[in-house]
Amino acid sequence: MKQQTLELTDNEVFALLQALGKRPYEEVADLIAKIRSQCEAGEEPQSDKTDFDG
Repeated sequence: MKQQTLELTDNEVFALLQALGKRPYEEVADLIAKIRSQCEAGEEPQSDKTDFDG
């Protein structure tokens, strides 16, 4: 099957996961795990910089 790439905001991912959470676990567990792993892989490393660091 052809791979698709989606670009979603954090809020859109959250809404998608909420919707999937209403389905039976067996139907969506693998999909939720894949979304989670891709979100974790795409996270930017946290910086110690604050708004006060010019």
